[in-house]
Amino acid sequence: MSDNLTVCLFDFPHHTGFGPLTDLRRAADIRCGAYTFRERMQGQFAVPVYSFVTNALSEAVIIPEPALASGGDLLCLNERLILDPDSVRTMISAPPDTQFTINGLPVALKVPANSANITPFLTSGTADNNRIASLPVTGKLMDYAWDLSRLGGEQIAADYALRSVGDSPSQLNARGDRQYIIAGNVFTYGEPNLGAGVVISAERNPLILEMDVTIGAGAIIDTTGGIVWLDSNATVEPGAIIQGPCYVGSHSIVRPGARLSDGVCLGPHCRVGGEISRTTLLGYSNKQHSGYLGNSYVGEWVNLGAATDNSDLKNNYRPVTVTMNGVEYDTGSLHVGAIIGDFVKTAIHTRLNTGTVIGACCNLFGSDFPPKEIPPFVWVGSDKMEEYRPDKAIATVREVMPRRGRTLDPTLEQNLRSLFSRSADHRARFLQRNG
Repeated sequence: MSDNLTVCLFDFPHHTGFGPLTDLRRAADIRCGAYTFRERMQGQFAVPVYSFVTNALSEAVIIPEPALASGGDLLCLNERLILDPDSVRTMISAPPDTQFTINGLPVALKVPANSANITPFLTSGTADNNRIASLPVTGKLMDYAWDLSRLGGEQIAADYALRSVGDSPSQLNARGDRQYIIAGNVFTYGEPNLGAGVVISAERNPLILEMDVTIGAGAIIDTTGGIVWLDSNATVEPGAIIQGPCYVGSHSIVRPGARLSDGVCLGPHCRVGGEISRTTLLGYSNKQHSGYLGNSYVGEWVNLGAATDNSDLKNNYRPVTVTMNGVEYDTGSLHVGAIIGDFVKTAIHTRLNTGTVIGACCNLFGSDFPPKEIPPFVWVGSDKMEEYRPDKAIATVREVMPRRGRTLDPTLEQNLRSLFSRSADHRARFLQRNG
C-alpha cells in the first residue's frame, strides 16, 4: 500500500498474558482467528513486516537491517494488535512523527527510519518529542490467552475479507449426480471433492472452500452461526459436523463424527475428533479421538490422548481464575478451559480442570485431576511428578516433527533449552509442593 513504509513489530517488555503460548515464540506468531497477528498485519499493510529485538546486555532496541536499508518511514506497531481497515488506512496516510492510540494507550508510532524517538517509544510507551502528533485509532489490543480463543471465531469473517481482496471465487451449486444438498452461498477457489450425502446449509453466512478441499460422505456444514472457511487441502471426513464460525487450516483433518462449533480455529496440519467448541489449535497438534475440548487454546505439536476432557465452567457458575507464572488472574469469564503449551502430551482419559495452564514439554497421565498450573518440562502422574530432562524431551521432539514433514531447527532447540533453564525455579517450587 505504501512504497516508503516499513512495519516493525514490538512488544516490550515481554508480554506474559499469553502464558505458555509465548514461551517459545513471539506474540506476533500467535493465532487469533484464521491468521496470526503477523500474517494479518502483513496482509493489511502489504509491505514487509519485521520484528524489533533488544540487546540482552544493554536493552537497546535493535532495528532489523532490512528496515534500516529501506529508508522512508518506519511504523512501530504493537504486535498484539488487531486493527480495523480504517485504522490501517489512517496509519498509512498519516505523516511521520505521529503516535497512534487506542483508548488513550499508545500502540504505534510512525517516524522516519532514523528517528531518535524509536527507542523511547518502545521502552517507555511515549515518544520523547513534544512535536509528535497523536491520533486515535480503533482495534483490539489482545492481552490474555483466554481472549484469543473467545474472540477467534468472531475474527474469521474479517480475516476472510482480507484474504479475498482481488480474488473472485466461483459459486458452487448442488449437483444431483453426487447426491449432495447445498443451500445458500458456497464459494470455491478450486473444484472440491464432495462425497455422497453431504449437507451444506449456508444461507446466513458463506462457506469458503479453498483449493483441493475434501468433504466426506454424510458430513454436515452449517453456517447459521458464522462463516465456515476450509483452507487448502483441508479434509472433513465422513459424518463430521461443523457449525460456524469455524476455520480449518491448510492440510488439517476433521475426523469422522467430529463436532466443531462456536468459533473453532485450527491452524495448519491439525487432526481433530470428538467435540470441540470455541477453541484454537495453533498448528501441528492432534486431538483425534473422543473427548471434549472447549474454550481452550492449544499450542503446536500437542497430542491429546483419547477421551481427554477439559472443564470450562465451574460448578458454582463463578468467573474462572487462571494462574500463570505464579500470578493469579480473574478472567471475568464464566467459560475458560485449558491453556496448553507446545509439545504437551496427555494420556487416555486425562481430565483437566477449569482454567488449567500447562507449560511446554509436559506429559500428563493418571486418573486424578492434575494441578491447575504446571510449569514446563514436568511429568505429571497420579502418584509421582518429576522433572522431564531437556535431552529426553528434545529427543522426542526430533521424533515427532518429521511426522508432519518438519525437522527440529537449531533455533527451536536453543529456545527449548533456554526455557528449561528459565523455568527452573518455577519447576522446583512446583515439584516441592506436589512431588
